[in-house]
Amino acid sequence: MITKCQTSISKFEEFFATSYKDDVFEILEQYPIKRSLIVNYPTLKIYDPDLADLLIEKPDEVIEAAKTAIKNINPLVKSANINIRFENLNNMIQLKDLNSNYIGSFVSYDGIIE
Repeated sequence: MITKCQTSISKFEEFFATSYKDDVFEILEQYPIKRSLIVNYPTLKIYDPDLADLLIEKPDEVIEAAKTAIKNINPLVKSANINIRFENLNNMIQLKDLNSNYIGSFVSYDGIIE
């Protein structure tokens, strides 16, 4: 039986191999100097809307699946701890509206730090 996590890993492997191939190999070559892959959320949403929605609902599991997928691309960096960062999320929440309904969800907000 294939679990959602295994499915997410294989989907991310395909996603990285098609949409972020150059970026992934650049990070793997420059590790540990460069440790983060920045993924454009709308690109993921276009590639696989279900995976993008699952990221919002269960961010911990999906981000771990993405990290595992990167490690599977190059077995020589199995011990590498690559960070996956998502930008341009479309679920902006105003800070005043952030409450317990969002616990465990992936949210973004816009603010100014002084």
